[in-house]
Amino acid sequence: MMIKILVLQQLYNPADDALEYQLLDRRSVLRFLDLTDSSIRDPQYPRASAFRANVQQASQPA
Repeated sequence: MMIKILVLQQLYNPADDALEYQLLDRRSVLRFLDLTDSSIRDPQYPRASAFRANVQQASQPA
């Protein structure tokens, strides 16, 4: 799911806050991510910026 969120950011280039607003507001985005309204509002849901930072850190050579 987080990979799909990063794809959306690459395609439409929204800021992290704007993307999170779209996740909460747009049913089409929820369908693309295979989510329901209740799953996106879960406090354990990772922020896109934190996930992107983890991916970038993991992809750098040791």
